[in-house]
Amino acid sequence: MDDQQQARWRPTRSQVLWTVGVVVALIVLIRIGYAYQWTGFGQSEVNEKVRPSKTFWDWLKLLIVPLVLAIGGYLFSRSENHRAQDIANQQAETDRQIAAQGRQDDTLQAYLDQIGQMLLDKDMPLLILFPYKEDDVVRSEVKSLARARTLTVLARLEGERTGERTGARKGSVVQFLYESSLLSKDDRISLRGADLSEAILDRTDLSEANLSEANLRGANLRGTDLSWANLSDTNLRGANLSEAILHRTDLRDADLSKAILLKANMNEADLRGANLCRAHLTGAFEPTRDGSQRLISNEELEQRAKSLEGATMPNGQKYEDWLKDKEGREEDETTPSPQ
Repeated sequence: MDDQQQARWRPTRSQVLWTVGVVVALIVLIRIGYAYQWTGFGQSEVNEKVRPSKTFWDWLKLLIVPLVLAIGGYLFSRSENHRAQDIANQQAETDRQIAAQGRQDDTLQAYLDQIGQMLLDKDMPLLILFPYKEDDVVRSEVKSLARARTLTVLARLEGERTGERTGARKGSVVQFLYESSLLSKDDRISLRGADLSEAILDRTDLSEANLSEANLRGANLRGTDLSWANLSDTNLRGANLSEAILHRTDLRDADLSKAILLKANMNEADLRGANLCRAHLTGAFEPTRDGSQRLISNEELEQRAKSLEGATMPNGQKYEDWLKDKEGREEDETTPSPQ
């Protein structure tokens, strides 16, 4: 029984006082009844026969049925009240979630409308602003405004979490920017440092996108094309990158701890300083010139990455086990053979 249920069954001060008062009144009435024969409680004569006083068992037989009915009715009433309260609480929580989802839908739609208006602006369309000179104050302000609105909407979508739909909305923002040609290497709208945690971006094309220093923790990037993308210093902890295309992707100093990279295409991916602690790299490969695939060797990963502690290597072997085998082979090679 949890604390809330215990609190429900704990009697209040008024209930205790009322119960004590009823018991005391009943005892007083019984005592008075025994003092007068006409009440029938004490010993009396009926048709010249002596009728003994009421015993405890007599009282028990007299009161047990009403007590059982009263207690049963009280418990049933409390149970129904608690059930009604639970239903009301569940309905209130459902209404709260629906309201939160509605607010997030409105927030997302307002953002899309704002950026859409900036794209279609007659005097200075957003797309025409690029490339621009750094000393062009007006264009710089428009670019900063678009970035600020983007970061704000992503933060607000994170503020009212409603399960997977939050991740889907974040994915919609990124997809909209990419398809509008506003997310690319020339930094049209920079998502540097953006909160895209748990964003759902699977099977999307984000090639050449600039997501450096972004928070993609727990994001779903399964099968996503990230070739030539900038993911340096990005938080990809626990992200799902299974079957992702990481061709020449910049992953320098990225946090890929606990990331899932099953069968990921890591052709020439830059992993200098990357943290692959406890990452799952089973089946991670690089294509060969003849069009076939080869698993990335453990030696290559060791040379590229900053940490592989606890990682599952492309061949399915734990990193620590591979190190032991490697050390054993090196000892065998250095040990002179007996003459």
